[in-house]
Amino acid sequence: MTVSPGPAIGYAGIFLYTAQLMTPLLSPVLRLFRILTPCLLIALPSAAVAEILPEDGPVDYGPKSYPSDEKWQELDAELPAWPESEDRLIEMDVDGPYRVYIDPRSLQTGKDRVVRFTSVLVSPSGVRNITYEGLHCGERAYRRFAYGAQGSWHGLPGSAWQPVTRGGISGYRSVLYYRYMCNPAEPHKDAEDIVRQLRSAQPAFIVD
Repeated sequence: MTVSPGPAIGYAGIFLYTAQLMTPLLSPVLRLFRILTPCLLIALPSAAVAEILPEDGPVDYGPKSYPSDEKWQELDAELPAWPESEDRLIEMDVDGPYRVYIDPRSLQTGKDRVVRFTSVLVSPSGVRNITYEGLHCGERAYRRFAYGAQGSWHGLPGSAWQPVTRGGISGYRSVLYYRYMCNPAEPHKDAEDIVRQLRSAQPAFIVD
């Protein structure tokens, strides 16, 4: 007596036979997948990091935005009028032994991305230290153009640009730079806006 194969055995045989026929066709696809998989695993972390890490500043702002063939040119600093008494100046809320004032009449924003202004530091004994200086936005640097003594300016030609640091007697420059004068979202900020924010003691942005 002959026993014929059941339906399960017949279907399994058909499946195995079909798989044998398809193997040569699928082999190139499987080999390509094995080659591309490591590349995809390497590229994915890099893409994720590029989205998470912020840039130092927006496009068209800061020293990195200067064209390679364009050299930064500092504008000439014209000395402002002699600062008035403290009651006509803007006092800053900063820590330290000195009271710090900014002369709003002297504040100017230049096309060279330098904000120029007169600062008046008053010691506990009442001595006034007057400086006409500038903050170079995008470079985190300051320069003293002149100092005041006995009612007149004394220029400092060739004075070097120095880094803006936090704390100490010059800590007010850091507050001015990061909180008021060098807003990375507004690289061409108007002097009137800066004066208005200084008067209201409300910075346009805060970078701690």
